[in-house]
Amino acid sequence: MSHAQLQRMQREPSHLTQDEGDLVVQQIAEKVRNGEAVPGALVAGESKPHEHQSDRRSQERRRMLSERKHSHRQMKEADDLTTSRRDLQLFSFSSSKAPKKRLFKPKRPPALPMASATSASDQMLRQPPQLNCAWQAYITGKQYNVAYPDLQAVYQVLVMLNVNDKNIFRVRGSFPEKGVKYFSLQSNNIDVGFPVSTIKDYEIEVDDPSSTRNPFAEDSDRPIGTYTINVTPRGNQGLKNELALCPDYMSNSACRRVNAVMLMRFYTSDADRPPVSSKTDPPASQPNPRLFGYAPAPVVEERRMKSWGTDRSKDRYAVFATCDQTRSTQVTSVITKHFSAMIPPFADPVRHNKNNNFVLYLGEDTASAGVYPNLDAAYLLAVAWQNTVELKAQPQKRLVARVTGTLPITARNLVADPKIANWEEYDTRYASFSTIALVATGPTCDTLDDAAFHRFYEPKQAEGEVWDRAFSFVAAEDPARTCGLYNATEDLFLSTSLDGSPQDYWGILDRQLVPKTHRNRLPDRTNGYARLQCAEAADNDACVDPDFLKMLMGDYYPAIKWYTCDDEGVLEEVKEYLGLVPVSETLTNKQVTNNGGIGSN
Repeated sequence: MSHAQLQRMQREPSHLTQDEGDLVVQQIAEKVRNGEAVPGALVAGESKPHEHQSDRRSQERRRMLSERKHSHRQMKEADDLTTSRRDLQLFSFSSSKAPKKRLFKPKRPPALPMASATSASDQMLRQPPQLNCAWQAYITGKQYNVAYPDLQAVYQVLVMLNVNDKNIFRVRGSFPEKGVKYFSLQSNNIDVGFPVSTIKDYEIEVDDPSSTRNPFAEDSDRPIGTYTINVTPRGNQGLKNELALCPDYMSNSACRRVNAVMLMRFYTSDADRPPVSSKTDPPASQPNPRLFGYAPAPVVEERRMKSWGTDRSKDRYAVFATCDQTRSTQVTSVITKHFSAMIPPFADPVRHNKNNNFVLYLGEDTASAGVYPNLDAAYLLAVAWQNTVELKAQPQKRLVARVTGTLPITARNLVADPKIANWEEYDTRYASFSTIALVATGPTCDTLDDAAFHRFYEPKQAEGEVWDRAFSFVAAEDPARTCGLYNATEDLFLSTSLDGSPQDYWGILDRQLVPKTHRNRLPDRTNGYARLQCAEAADNDACVDPDFLKMLMGDYYPAIKWYTCDDEGVLEEVKEYLGLVPVSETLTNKQVTNNGGIGSN
């Protein structure tokens, strides 16, 4: 596809098709595209005095066609849970057909349900989409808060729709050299949200391995290189760093037209740098160096569609410009159709508000347990439910929690020990705790990453002593309302409020990325090892059995105690189980009570 073709596609709408050569439809489309008013006679096909009878018949036929298409469009929009191919044509990358036209401007997607539509995400959905450019949207806890994002992370979204079986894309970039703990690129099936393939930072081969290195895989003084990741329908072209868009079970006919979302994750966490996160990000209208891990945006290229041979060295590529990262785009609404109707996952009802109730989130099968899950992560989840019978009778009492434990040894950064490349020297690459609001679309309230624990505890050690990695933090709506449970000199604080609003249903998510056991398959005490073991356990409930998990993880299992804090400043430990659910508000009536649902990123 030439750059001129791309520009033409960007100028021409492609939502609704019309018969070629239909002058009236072209005029309507041109007026809509230019923001001009469309005369009623032009739309309805009303006759003019000087028109011939044949012209009137033609206009009547066009009017009926327009009404039929409009009715069909309304029926399709009523089903906001299905992303149709006609909707996806707006972001088509295919060059095998002329771009389609549409008569009507697309409507704003349905508003996000419940309290999860923050002002930032709501404003994002109001913006017009950016067409035919790379990295059309990004997700952070501030910019677009969905699927329980870690507030240290940036999730870049590359939408690749209507890709045919002769397309090849290349993602070319520079390795982050500072401030990034982890990055990866993952392809996902857009219709079901399942990952197809992924490549982790340490798996990426450099363009010139003879003289340069990948800093996430090699600890040496050699210069840091560049990389090229190839994306093909089947992942079978024998290219370096090749990802597939079609899962193995997909038929060849189905793979001829592919709709995919590429997610590039950057976790910006470094104990030796000033703290940064979604909470400290500048407004979306201003440049943000975090968006691509303090490196230039990777360049996205598409193979020109002239011929298809076996010699890939003869391929020629066209470059897609990088989308304006300071302008929010509603391309993410394509994905939101999945999130907005998903049921958030949580532990079984008998475990909420209960001491030591951390269980494995997403269970043993992360790959098929949600929308766009991160295959490199393993999670624990503890749940708070404010609307039980006991607590609803005493609305002045609000739940608070203290979490204690031993933080696994994590990588420091690329240059300080334990270095990221030396994976055998730490337990897991990255660790964090996030409070999440258990409402539709899965927003995150707050995050404490391993760097935050280092910054807090290391300066408290006496000279020559090393922090033993013991930690304590308090989760509550406000640090001023913990009834004395929170001590700022001893505890970290994790907010359970979402954009200042208290949540009645929330959880604490313990996230670990790239645990060592994922690479050596040896026993350890990480979330990743617990997930592998529970999958092999004879007891089907092992993944949600706190005693089983504590036996495996030892002091790496986070201990949690629940309390209530009332308006008078009285703190009470939850000794009796405050979990009775009103019959009219049973969890099974309100939510699905399994551990699956929105995939966490």
